[in-house]
Amino acid sequence: MDRNRRNPPRMYRPAVFTADMPLEFGAALTESPSAFDRFQALTEAEKSALMNNAVSIRSRDEMRAFVEQLADSGANDGADRNNTF
Repeated sequence: MDRNRRNPPRMYRPAVFTADMPLEFGAALTESPSAFDRFQALTEAEKSALMNNAVSIRSRDEMRAFVEQLADSGANDGADRNNTF
């Protein structure tokens, strides 16, 4: 048997994506490079708070707005760092 069939290569997954991250939140982050960069710069506690807030979002449009708000907060160079959305 072909070795690649038994052990398929793992897909690259940046460490920023975790099992407890809501799927739609992760997908929206990949569509916004500035939000993705901002998310990576957050502390673990800030990331956890954002993911907890993202769980309650039910529509794709709301999730995109939530992620864009994250991207916009990064434009302040950390001045709005206490914003928990």
